[in-house]
Formats: sequence, C-alpha cells, structure tokens
Amino acid sequence: ISVTIVGKEAVLTDGFSTGIFALGPEKGRDALAREGINAVTITNTSEISVTDGIKDRITWKLKPVVSGP
Repeated sequence: ISVTIVGKEAVLTDGFSTGIFALGPEKGRDALAREGINAVTITNTSEISVTDGIKDRITWKLKPVVSGP
C-alpha cells in the first residue's frame, strides 16, 4: 500500500500517512473519511482510491475508485 496525505502541516501528514499505511486499505479509508483527511492510496493490487475532498483536483489517466461518504 502507498499513502499520500494532502495537507498543510508536514508533521501531521507524515503521521497520518504512517497510521493509514499501518491500518491497511479498508480501515485506512474509513479512518480518512472519519477524520476528514484528504489522501490518495494505492493498494498492492494497484487499486487507486482518492478521498472526495481532492478527487476533482487530480487529473487521472485511469479512473480511480472514490472513497468517502
């Protein structure tokens, strides 16, 4: 899994990235939604997931799976 957190504070984004990575894809997406944190995650099966808050600000060559409420 790869996790990229989008935010203004490097210390917070680094901490959340590590935590989401440790939780794994499903629990990680749930935690992102619960905390209102924007991120892009890629699983070991190449599934790309992006949170609703940034989905319109990213240009994709492939269509991602959008997570969130």
